[in-house]
Amino acid sequence: MKEKILVFQHFLFQLSPVDREQLSILEMESKELRKQKKNQYFDDALSQLEDFDDGKHVCKIFYKSEENYIFKIGQRRTTTISDEKLKEYFTEDHPWIFVLISNHPEVQTILIAENQLAFSKSTVARNFLNKVLGDYLEHKGLELSIEPKFKKKEFWDIVGSKPISKIDFTIVKPNMANISKSLSKVMKETIDLVDSHTSHVSFKAADKSSLNNITRSNKNVSGMVDYTSEGGGNISVKLKGVRHVIKTSEMTTTSEISQAEIEGTPNAIIQFMKSWFKQ
Repeated sequence: MKEKILVFQHFLFQLSPVDREQLSILEMESKELRKQKKNQYFDDALSQLEDFDDGKHVCKIFYKSEENYIFKIGQRRTTTISDEKLKEYFTEDHPWIFVLISNHPEVQTILIAENQLAFSKSTVARNFLNKVLGDYLEHKGLELSIEPKFKKKEFWDIVGSKPISKIDFTIVKPNMANISKSLSKVMKETIDLVDSHTSHVSFKAADKSSLNNITRSNKNVSGMVDYTSEGGGNISVKLKGVRHVIKTSEMTTTSEISQAEIEGTPNAIIQFMKSWFKQ
């Protein structure tokens, strides 16, 4: 039997404590305590997906060990089939995907398999997770963001191909030291001071002109590219002479994984997950 290879898109999730003024009058833990317990709360949220069924989506925990989860997430669909007499019948189908999650505080990565029969795009499955998990975390005073990781080389190759008239950075508030170090100290301090969950930095050239120094050697710009490429946000770029806006959400990092690896023995799965998430 031919080995089945699954293509996964990479996403980073971040958990930001909501300011106390934005919360209800209910008793709430301090912002610092919520920050310390964010991964514990995310683990609780993931546990809510066991046997989840909202009439449209179905979730099953296929495997769990420490910070690592493997889910099967499907969509309930009605499809038409024909028998040998060419009579049509309606039947229920549940096309599904694998979702791999590491809740390790220094990893916080989600891999979502591609299967257009289940979800038209991996971002549709991402949106489902963001809604279901986000609703639970909101009651814990945390805001969830799940952003795609993208290929930096592809981004730099594109922006180096033509003059740039405009570039927009969307920065999700950093709470992971291993990727937030890419951002300048001033930017991190400002985001924290004003308590911005999502920040936008935009550069636009004058008419009939183009931007300069949007390069790897510009530490401030390359720092924002590094941060967003790891799932810390998104970038959109308008090149001169190109009608459409180029978005990093269309350059998502992907990996090919054998389904047999995922469905291996418990010990093999543990080693597989640790290897993929570099724990």
